Amino acid sequence: MTTKHRVWIELDKPKTNEDGEQRAKLLSAMLKRLGCDYGPHEPVWWDERKRRYCFTSSRMGTFYEGVDSGQWYNLEFLAGE
Repeated sequence: MTTKHRVWIELDKPKTNEDGEQRAKLLSAMLKRLGCDYGPHEPVWWDERKRRYCFTSSRMGTFYEGVDSGQWYNLEFLAGE
């Protein structure tokens, strides 16, 4: 990401798949409220098989597997500037 201002959002590693799914849903809801629109794709989801969060990066559905459970976001966009 080449923005001037950015923010790192990281989720705690879950103890269960249910915790991972719930945290991903909550973060997705927050990102949607802030205006992150990835079309039919959820902004964040939990991959049970790999036991990690996945972060959508475009409306085409490309995504990043969060080996560190976090992702950088454009702070200016999220702030509505």
